[in-house]
Amino acid sequence: MTFDELARRTVRWLDGSGARSSFIISSRVRLARNLTPWPFPHRATELHRQTIIETVLASCTLESITRPFTFFETGALIDLHQQLLVERHLISPALVKREGKRGVLVGPNEFLSVMVNEEDHLRFQVIFSGYQPFEAFCAVRNLERDLSERLPFAFHE
Repeated sequence: MTFDELARRTVRWLDGSGARSSFIISSRVRLARNLTPWPFPHRATELHRQTIIETVLASCTLESITRPFTFFETGALIDLHQQLLVERHLISPALVKREGKRGVLVGPNEFLSVMVNEEDHLRFQVIFSGYQPFEAFCAVRNLERDLSERLPFAFHE
């Protein structure tokens, strides 16, 4: 998917198809994950941030669920394209303001996205139309589980 294709499409979570969509616009779930052995993005060197992106992208090519995702390096986008991604809730304003290598993986229907090198190494997000918090959680958890098999997620027992 190119950026122009993305810009021409209607945002799926605004289509009014979800439960109770007459008075609930959308349901969003976000999960933050960090990777070992790299420092948090705000302390990482440019080489660390680049390595994190390469590691994530290499892992995504191995996973069937993430193959249709498109990666946009946000630092390389013009302001208008960055703003479009923010308005569609695919990235946060914080990701736009960050320095260094960073980006977003966007799913084919725009309801799944993964920010890379924002405040955390990975910020998974799902946004569905209407009242669907459980469905959104299941979708984001499935993506996170698939990637956890390939990426060294940091955790504390």
